[in-house]
Amino acid sequence: MRRVREDNNGLFIVNNYKKWRHGDVVGYSNAYRMDTGDLSVEDSVNVYQAPGPIMRIKTKSGMILHWHLDNAEDLLEDYLVRTYGPL
Repeated sequence: MRRVREDNNGLFIVNNYKKWRHGDVVGYSNAYRMDTGDLSVEDSVNVYQAPGPIMRIKTKSGMILHWHLDNAEDLLEDYLVRTYGPL
């Protein structure tokens, strides 16, 4: 279980020491729901991080959302680790 938090840029979830946020991602947002859904600050959610820059979130109401890594550096590092192993 992870908690939804908020900073100046909006809602986020920390998983594996990285921030994950809602918002459109080319190639994903046409197929998955990538908004905040019914989430608010301090909600607890279940998360599943599959290989790649997208994390699946299941809310208490059963809604499934997909959020992305917060910045490009995390996207690159995540890709390299998953492709070539620990750096």
